[in-house]
Amino acid sequence: MTTELSAMLPVANLVGLKRAGESLRLNALAALVITLVAWGLTDATGSVAQWIALGAGAYVTFSWAQSLSVTLSLIRQ
Repeated sequence: MTTELSAMLPVANLVGLKRAGESLRLNALAALVITLVAWGLTDATGSVAQWIALGAGAYVTFSWAQSLSVTLSLIRQ
């Protein structure tokens, strides 16, 4: 259970991705894009909490999907 939980937590996920030799640039790029989109939507609508929560959820989902991709590629080998 700890392995599955750490795959969903972004900071712990980065450690696992680095250990697997996966590029962290893609993760950083996704974080930057999600942050910029959330910032723009916050500026446009004035709803800070909504877009921060959605951005955090999008980043966690992206990080989890990235770690699943690494896991599946390891299984296929």
